[in-house]
Amino acid sequence: MDALSYEYLIRTAYNCGPGGADGRAEAKIYHKMEQIENAIKERASIDSNGGIEYIYRSASINVSMNIYDALIKVVDDFYFTDENKKMKKRLEKLATDIYI
Repeated sequence: MDALSYEYLIRTAYNCGPGGADGRAEAKIYHKMEQIENAIKERASIDSNGGIEYIYRSASINVSMNIYDALIKVVDDFYFTDENKKMKKRLEKLATDIYI
């Protein structure tokens, strides 16, 4: 995935423009994560206390949760009907088990 794909996914899931979905539909969120990742790869440091790893974890968790929330919204809005509510509950339990 790249930054533009990230923004497109969020905008499509929430049917919003740039900056929509409470500010999550911005390519710059993904860019920030990429920049920090590149800094780690180049062994650059923001500070001497290893703060760059913490910043990267925070940025990547933010991106991951935004993608997860968008996919859940798409599934809820477009896939599930009254006929397959049981399958939805099983998938939600599976998702919960994965993230715990």
